[in-house]
Amino acid sequence: MLGAALAWTAGCGKKEEPTTTVEDTQKAADTVAGEMEKTADTAKAAAEKAAGEVKEQAPSAVAAASAKAQEVIDKAKSLVGENKYQDALTALQGLAGMKLSDEQQKIVDGLKKQIQDALAKKAASEATSAAGNVLGGEK
Repeated sequence: MLGAALAWTAGCGKKEEPTTTVEDTQKAADTVAGEMEKTADTAKAAAEKAAGEVKEQAPSAVAAASAKAQEVIDKAKSLVGENKYQDALTALQGLAGMKLSDEQQKIVDGLKKQIQDALAKKAASEATSAAGNVLGGEK
């Protein structure tokens, strides 16, 4: 038993040297910092590339939206020509939220005015006709 106690106390007195030195830790930190810098540079390059692609695509997206708006305007014009005023108004509502050119906005405003005038004229004509029918029916 005395031998076991001596062996135990002999083992407790040993001090282990650290396996990592300050220089090793500094080298590891420098390596990590270098990798982080490379990652940041890569991310920055990717962001710049994506921004460039968006800038390139923006004009074509604007052109596509303008073409779509023009299709709706042309359809509304056609419907007005066919005296389908309510359908024309419904078509023009499809332009809500779209960015129109100044020229397109003028056309749309003109179409809306033309449609409103035509609908008012039609309503007045129907009212006159209804009144004539009531008066003519009382004879």
